[in-house]
Amino acid sequence: MYRLLAVIVLVLVASHAGTFAVVIVDSTADDDDGECALDCTLREAIATTGPGEEIVVPPGVYTLSLGVLSIDANRILSGGGAASTFVESTGRVFSIGSAAVVTISDMTVHAMVPGDFGGGIFNEGTLTLNHCALLDGRAPTALGGGLQNLGTAIINDCTISGNVAEFGGGIFHGSDSGLTLNNSTISGNSSIFGGGGILSGGGIVTLNNCTVTDNAAFSSGGAGLEAFNLTILRNTIVADQLVGPDCVGPIDAGPGHNLDSDGSCVAGGGPGNITAPPLLGPLQDNGGPTATHEPSAGSPAIDAGNPASPGSGGDSCLPNDQRGASRPQGAGCDIGAIEVEACVGGDSDGDGICDALDNCPERFNPGQAPVIFGQDLRALDALTFSWAAPADIEFVTGDLAGVSAYTVSSSGSALDATSISAAGDSPAPGTGFYYLVRLGGDCAAGSWQTIVGVEPVRDLALP
Repeated sequence: MYRLLAVIVLVLVASHAGTFAVVIVDSTADDDDGECALDCTLREAIATTGPGEEIVVPPGVYTLSLGVLSIDANRILSGGGAASTFVESTGRVFSIGSAAVVTISDMTVHAMVPGDFGGGIFNEGTLTLNHCALLDGRAPTALGGGLQNLGTAIINDCTISGNVAEFGGGIFHGSDSGLTLNNSTISGNSSIFGGGGILSGGGIVTLNNCTVTDNAAFSSGGAGLEAFNLTILRNTIVADQLVGPDCVGPIDAGPGHNLDSDGSCVAGGGPGNITAPPLLGPLQDNGGPTATHEPSAGSPAIDAGNPASPGSGGDSCLPNDQRGASRPQGAGCDIGAIEVEACVGGDSDGDGICDALDNCPERFNPGQAPVIFGQDLRALDALTFSWAAPADIEFVTGDLAGVSAYTVSSSGSALDATSISAAGDSPAPGTGFYYLVRLGGDCAAGSWQTIVGVEPVRDLALP
């Protein structure tokens, strides 16, 4: 089926575009018979296609058994998405020669066990990565766990995570040519020495709307970024590393609107730079092709990017985020790789959590954190309750097998039981009963049991 589709595509494209052609990989095996005839593996496609031809790599797991995939001429590799097309190896996955111009899009490069220089990708040519993930590359006695770049590299909308190296856990950049990262996440990488996220010993490195967090450098080097030559930051988060400072070396945050958590990246100044905790969520699926860290409600990164129209050039934010969402979504664009999206369907209680994701849309519950009940509400008698702070309170009377609920919104020092019990089943003095207290908290909070006139005691959660 794949071969028939490939032939149809080849005929149609050739008839409209002259020499341009598409070759579709139709086997996940790692075989090489020198041609794409009866079948076409990824290795065979790379070896036999010509310049300008696109290699389509459908969803699947392509496990290399014959060693690294070497690309020494111009190639375009297009996967079916980073969540569905995986190219895996027990060592390095791709080696790109100095004469090659290569674009790799929409796939995950997964190097599963210790390898060589450039645990995932070793590049000496001109490399563009689009919507990719570089995961778990290992170069424990070498350089560049995810990528070793000795050529020119442009990384767009990618996540580089879980990589380990002696220097440059996520990326080692060592050429006189440039390295540019746009809308990309560098997270959870580590180095024995410098550059847990990125180590630059070569030409200029530029980060535009990137997020660099949760990296570690187990020596004195920079955990997020370590630079021996100029590294430029625009609208970028470098914050909350696990071990080591955010930045070491000649970091130019002068274009402005960057955020770090220890002052090491933005010490040289620049308009709109911030030093504060970024309040990022975990690395997870937040929509889009790759895992990301989304700023939580209240993050100082929100609306704090460059005020110029996104995509207008200069030091402005990029027009879309790593997921493809347009900027801005609020009063201004957000610092980092993710633009927190405006609520679809609204935010009824105004707590910054969209109704579609809010477990308590009718009442304010910032961050959806569990309620911590400070025991400031007590039953004075069978009919009156008092509390120390304004609150939304939901009382549940009866036993755990069959409860009836009454909800009020009020604040003050006393609440008349008639306000909450139209059914006339208020508890009698000395009787145990259950109630829920919502101090601006999670609608899924548990219950407390009390005896009238006694401090509440936490009991079993309601069914």
